[in-house]
Amino acid sequence: MDNWLKALLATACVAVIAGVGYFASLEYGAKYSSGAKTSELLERNKQTLRALDGN
Repeated sequence: MDNWLKALLATACVAVIAGVGYFASLEYGAKYSSGAKTSELLERNKQTLRALDGN
């Protein structure tokens, strides 16, 4: 295999791995950010209040 083809393949692999890592970090940040946790807690509190109002 020619050296330029090996270099091209290696570059493509690095680009794919970097892209996957970038999107994984975005998902991780969205799931574990303080804003996401706050929103989740507020929604649970609203559900609890609705359940208590029904009784």
